[in-house]
Amino acid sequence: MILLQDWASSAELAKPLDDAMVKLGRNPALPTNKNLEALLQRFFGRELQDTFATNLFPFVKSGSISQKSPQLICGLRRAILPCPRLPSCSHDW
Repeated sequence: MILLQDWASSAELAKPLDDAMVKLGRNPALPTNKNLEALLQRFFGRELQDTFATNLFPFVKSGSISQKSPQLICGLRRAILPCPRLPSCSHDW
């Protein structure tokens, strides 16, 4: 499982439509994406498409693509911290 930071920024989505972005759901030309692909191949022999990857913040953030996401820590906590287990109820009806 790969946890990415965020999906997109308002400034990035204001640009003309990119066919690769539409097809892949990401921009493969971004340095971060190139680096991720190289690391996956080098250390795991895998491509991103062969993994489960999700974004901690799945919404469009305001500002530029490099803008920090204030909800990032909250998303990280929700994604990786264990959920409390609720006691199960069993009744003889």
